[in-house]
Amino acid sequence: MWGFEPSIHRTKRYYKQKEYKKALELYAKSVDLSKEKSSHFEAKNFANMGNAQVELKEQSSLVRAKELYEKSLAIVEDELVRENLEAVKKELEKQKQEKQNKKQDQQKEKNKDNKQDKNKDQKNEDQKNEDEKNKDQNKQDTDESNSDDSSKKKEEKDKQENSKPDKSQENNETKEQKQELQNLSEEDNATKDEDKEEQKDSPSSTQTKQMSDAELQKWINQLQTKQKTYLYQLNKPKEGHNDNEKPW
Repeated sequence: MWGFEPSIHRTKRYYKQKEYKKALELYAKSVDLSKEKSSHFEAKNFANMGNAQVELKEQSSLVRAKELYEKSLAIVEDELVRENLEAVKKELEKQKQEKQNKKQDQQKEKNKDNKQDKNKDQKNEDQKNEDEKNKDQNKQDTDESNSDDSSKKKEEKDKQENSKPDKSQENNETKEQKQELQNLSEEDNATKDEDKEEQKDSPSSTQTKQMSDAELQKWINQLQTKQKTYLYQLNKPKEGHNDNEKPW
């Protein structure tokens, strides 16, 4: 990645085996030795330590690599070390921007959640107010309905009370009817008594008929007797008969 191999023989094996932490331990121990040898060797040692930090691929290791590259370039200017430093700076800037973007996204998401919660709370509050309003309206409707029912019941009761006949009048009418019935009964009884008296004093129609027939027969017999006498007198007139004399 960085275009060069570490120049320190003792760390070369660890670096190739990607055991970067062990390589860094050896680089750190060789810092004092590198100062004694030459400035070029010291600069190279810082650069190699920066390379090992980059290979760890950690946020804190990139910051440390930037510092080590800057130390190396402060001692000796090197084109490859300069390129590695710029690459690390870009990577740090990229991570910083990503971190900021992530933070902004998180803040937006948080604001969105807060807005949703606020809208939800407002919606719940509106629903609560609507429920209270509906509850009050239902209560009012129920009260009005009950009032109407009570009024209707009262009107119906008054109507029934008004339609009922006056008890005193009804009692008077009942008494009058009873009196009329009693009078009629007395008249009927009187009529019956009179009929009985008449029947008692006079013969029945059958008796009257029988008496009339007997009387008729009696008169018929008397008439026949008188006729026979007349005929007898007619056949045997007496001496000195007077023509003007009635035959009977």
